[in-house]
Amino acid sequence: MSISLVITNNCNLRCKYCYEGKNKFNENMSEKTITSTINFIKKQLEKSSKNIISIHGGEPFLEFDRMRYVASKINELKREGYNIELITTTNCTIINSEIISFIKNNIDFLTISLDGKKDTHDLYRLTKQGKGTHDIVLKNALILKNHVKKIRVRMTFDSVTVKNLYENIVYLYNMGFKLIVSHPNIYDKNWDDKSVKILEEQLFSIKSFFLNKDLESNLIDEDFPLLYNCNPGINVNYVGNIYPCLAVINNDSFKTGNVYTGFNLYQQKLLNEIETRSNKCRNCDIKNYCNARRCQIINKLQTGDYKTPIPIYCRFEGLLFNMNY
Repeated sequence: MSISLVITNNCNLRCKYCYEGKNKFNENMSEKTITSTINFIKKQLEKSSKNIISIHGGEPFLEFDRMRYVASKINELKREGYNIELITTTNCTIINSEIISFIKNNIDFLTISLDGKKDTHDLYRLTKQGKGTHDIVLKNALILKNHVKKIRVRMTFDSVTVKNLYENIVYLYNMGFKLIVSHPNIYDKNWDDKSVKILEEQLFSIKSFFLNKDLESNLIDEDFPLLYNCNPGINVNYVGNIYPCLAVINNDSFKTGNVYTGFNLYQQKLLNEIETRSNKCRNCDIKNYCNARRCQIINKLQTGDYKTPIPIYCRFEGLLFNMNY
């Protein structure tokens, strides 16, 4: 089971491609709601199964005290015998010795957002003042790499930066990062045949360069595991409302309940029936190998249908299949 707690909507960056939008608001999850959320999700957990609990933002380390409180509650559950992996994602701009110690002792899996070389990263990942963040992010990421149990870099590329995908992967690998996940910006409306052709060339260059090297990446390994299978889950916002996906957090048309009152059973039933609905990918030759249908809520937002994948993600998966099988 995968569960996310969005402890804050606040963020110190204004990344141009952020799915949360440009208008960040400083709303934080109260200690009362954190406690109620933990009590609620405890009822959903099974001791015999692996459970992934994620602390999300915004930038979660802006609310470090809340993170520590969540971790203390999760550690209590671990001591009770629950199999939990506590994970988080950070933009890696506000790391200090206290945060490093906290991550080392509490976080089982850390994801860092870093898009590659300075010219690529600083094109989109900017401060509120419009300044690039590459230098501070890389500095902090290299420090964290030596302290964290599991660390991965999450890269986003689009129709503009795809031409630098190969050199950015090599750059991060040479910096010592051996677990790199790269995905196209699915909200970019400018993908066309030319940029997809460039993507294909970049992917084959990456595959050739990293043959027999110790890189784990979704771009070169057909058996590369996703962090977790993405089905309608439990994603809790700052007031305790529950949503099936982080992409629709605070979108009440997708709200499935509240940690104080429980699930909306009718809405849950609708989401659970996604798997039985008509599937436009039914006749696709690679349907059993493709992850393009994995983000079903995002598919709904972008294409109007849970089972119709976003065109660029569909073509991306097709390229990966042709390269790896």
